[in-house]
Amino acid sequence: MLFPVDELLPGEFIAIDVETATWDQESICQVGLAVVKNGSVTDSRSWLVRPPGNHYFPKNIAIHGIMPRMTENQPSFGELWPVFSPYFEGKVLAAHYANFDMTSLAAAAWVAGRDLRIAGVLDSCIAARRSFPELADHKLPTVCSYLGIPLEHHDAQADALACAKILIATGSSPLLSLAEACDKRAYNRHFMFRGR
Repeated sequence: MLFPVDELLPGEFIAIDVETATWDQESICQVGLAVVKNGSVTDSRSWLVRPPGNHYFPKNIAIHGIMPRMTENQPSFGELWPVFSPYFEGKVLAAHYANFDMTSLAAAAWVAGRDLRIAGVLDSCIAARRSFPELADHKLPTVCSYLGIPLEHHDAQADALACAKILIATGSSPLLSLAEACDKRAYNRHFMFRGR
């Protein structure tokens, strides 16, 4: 399948995934990432993050299995910013259903008094829809099963790796701005109504 040149994958991007402790977008409790250079994953890692107040909803725990006792002594997103920022600043980020992850990252950065300054966003779900229209849905487990990609779903590092491998397999994805990738209602709540 051929795509316009401006939709070809950049030479380097960072696939990311976040898990949240509550329904609040800024309540990140885990961050995972995979670094892609020249069409290959060169590094991947994850961090547990103490969400605001170390507060969790039972439904979120049921999804990812991360519990308050696992993060009570972990650093906050703001405290981890010096670690995260070299992966984020000026880089192209990627995620599966990017609006959730990008809104969460931008919200957590805002709460920490930081600005998320990135070069653009790739969405592996959009890439999968274009490349594999025959699939019944384009959820991460469905696409990974189709492509034979191992997946431990809702582990942030595993999901980030899966996102990276889907984008490598499809070879392209539209490059979005951060505002385009964010959930509009949550984005407005954090950045317009709070005076940013």
